[in-house]
Amino acid sequence: MKVSQILNNNVAVVKRGSQEVIVYSKGISFKKRPGDSIELSEIDKTYVLDSHDKLEHFSYLLTNTKEEYMTKKCIISVLFVVVWALFASLLF
Repeated sequence: MKVSQILNNNVAVVKRGSQEVIVYSKGISFKKRPGDSIELSEIDKTYVLDSHDKLEHFSYLLTNTKEEYMTKKCIISVLFVVVWALFASLLF
């Protein structure tokens, strides 16, 4: 998978086929640049958002969060909020 955007040392946006996904693993983005490859074996978690607007919003939240606060729990919490917002927008 090719890196589209580096969010921090532990999180990156990558192209998987025609879809962009967010990948997480400790140090996965360290010394990487957009266009570099990330192997599947390097990835601990993969987050898929089915709306480009939601992906941009999630990327914004991650890039504007201090790295010292960036944990798996934080990423999962933010993803939960984004998915819930998407679900709620479908209901109302």
